[in-house]
Parts: sequence; C-alpha cells; structure tokens
Amino acid sequence: MKSSEGAVIANSLTSVVKLALDTNNETIKRVEAFYSGAIQQFSTNMQIFLGLFAGIATLAGFFGFVTLRNIADETARRQAENALAPLLASNQVMRAEYDDLKNQHNSILEELKQARTSYSSIHEGLNNLHRGAAANLHGLRSSILAWLNMIQYMQADDKLKFADRLEDASQLINEVLNDIKPDDKKVLSLTYSVYGLVLYYDNKFEEGLEALKKAVSEDSKNYRAAYNSACCACKLANELDERGESYRDRTASLDEDALTSLELVLNLAPYKKAKVKDEEDFGRLRRHQRFDSLMST
Repeated sequence: MKSSEGAVIANSLTSVVKLALDTNNETIKRVEAFYSGAIQQFSTNMQIFLGLFAGIATLAGFFGFVTLRNIADETARRQAENALAPLLASNQVMRAEYDDLKNQHNSILEELKQARTSYSSIHEGLNNLHRGAAANLHGLRSSILAWLNMIQYMQADDKLKFADRLEDASQLINEVLNDIKPDDKKVLSLTYSVYGLVLYYDNKFEEGLEALKKAVSEDSKNYRAAYNSACCACKLANELDERGESYRDRTASLDEDALTSLELVLNLAPYKKAKVKDEEDFGRLRRHQRFDSLMST
C-alpha cells in the first residue's frame, strides 16, 4: 500500500472518532444542564436516582461511541480494500510479466549454453583442421624431398656414391610416417610410394611390396605405386624361386598380384604398355597368358 493512501485512511478514521467523542461530550453536557436545577431541589434519594440516571446516560454514550467506532473500522476496511484492489490486480499482472521474463531468461541461457557448446566444437574442429593441414603440408614437403633424393639415386650410374641419397630419403619417410603423421590420403599414398622404392632399392622386397600396396590402398589412382608394386612382387618371387619348390604356391600368388597391379596401371595409363613390355623385372610374367592378353589389348 502507498503511504499517501494510508494517510488518507488514517485521517478518515481520526475524523470519525473525533466526531463520536464530541457528540458524546455534548450529550453529557445537555443531560447535566437539564438536571442541574433538579439535583439541588430533590432529596438525597433523588440525587442518587439522578446519579444512576446519569450513569445510564453515560453508558448509553459509551455504547454509542462503540457503534461509531465499529462504523469507522468498517469504513476504513472498505476504503483499504478499495485502495488495495487495483494494487492486487497490478501485482498479478506484474507477476505474470515476471514469469514471462523469467522464461525468456531461461530460454536465452539455454541458447547461450548451446552456443558455447557449438563454439567449442567448432573451435576444436578448426584447431584439428589447422593441425591436420600443417601435418599434411609438412608431410608432402618431406615426401617430395625424399622423392627427389630417390630420383638422384636411381639415375646414378655409381649408386654407391649416392648411397647417402637413399639414406636421406629413408630418414625423411620415417619422419613423415612416425612423427608428422599426415592424414591426407594422397600425401600418404606418395609417402608409401617413396618408402616402397627405398625398400626396393635396399633389396627389402617383402617390406617394399607391403608399403606399395598401402600406397595404392590410399589412392587407387596411383598407378606409379601399382607399377612398382608389380616390380617388387616379381623380385620377391624370384628370391623365393631360389629357395626351392616349397615356395611355389607363394610365387604363383605373387605373379597374380603383379599381373593385377599391371592391369590397374594399363587401365589408368595405357601409354605405359611399351614400358611394361620392356621392363626387366617382369621377365617371369611373360610366360603367363594373362600377360600376353594385357600386352595385346
């Protein structure tokens, strides 16, 4: 309740009470004036009677005051209710608005929570992308450097003089695969291609074949890796032939692997047919009808 409204009610109550008191006092005075002469003339009994009468009049005045006080209380109560009614209605409206604002606040908090989660996810994704891009770029650079070392080694007449190129290429490839760890398939395919060549020229044909197959699995269009895979398979098969008949099944499987790799090469790069036909490593394949079929198409 506002202070001004309380003051109005208090003033009203005070006025009504004051009116009741004034009325009561005037009644008493009139009674006393009316009977003042009679009191002097009548006997002591009459004086007692008049005293009782005056007492009765006083009681009547008192009950009249109580009635007036009740009327004032009721009036004040009604005025308070009338004053409070709009305040209560306004309070209900404000409460509804508060509840609505609270719901909006909670909704905004939930949206902010989701936004923070999304931001964290996006931020982490961007960091991963940045790290991945850096690793892929670094891996590509190291793989190309290894490939340049291998070209120098392969083109050298005296390979002993360029043995350090083979070693440098091997170190670069090991760094890519073990430390840099790129995830781009083409970078990995190039890396395994160079690694397979390093192993091939180091006469590690089993490991070289495995690396070159990984290169093709990372990039099915890497026909150079497929070509070198066929070379490694033939070299390994020749080694196993020298060990005896017990490896015949394995060598037959290696021949099929080599022919499958050559089929991929010629599908992707048909102009390599002349090179395939003259390749020294494929000598053992020339006895296969499948090889003749590849060369005739």
